Amino acid sequence: MPISYRVDESKQRIYAAANERLTFEDLIRDFDERATSPSNHYSRIYDFRGTFTNVTIEQVHELVEKRRGMASKVPPAPVALVADQDSVFARLRIFDMRTEEIRPIRVFRDFDEAERWLDEQ
Repeated sequence: MPISYRVDESKQRIYAAANERLTFEDLIRDFDERATSPSNHYSRIYDFRGTFTNVTIEQVHELVEKRRGMASKVPPAPVALVADQDSVFARLRIFDMRTEEIRPIRVFRDFDEAERWLDEQ
């Protein structure tokens, strides 16, 4: 499974971690699963450290449009994205900037900082 999940019921938070290679199809699958998850209102932290991707900028824009379409169906829970690879970080920042009006979202390089930010939301 390209993205694995762990749910912390006490924090009402989902911890998601990607394997080494993340594709556009993996992200689409994650969006679709999130839309039907009973815990879709929980905050999320995505750990993309050590992950590489072939997702193009055009595909990032497709993901933005898909997320906008989901906005009325999926509660706007805060999302923290953590990446240490420059290319992944850059793509996540584009996604962040284009969807920040939908719900609180921020990209980080440090996992603990991302978790602290979610705790404040």
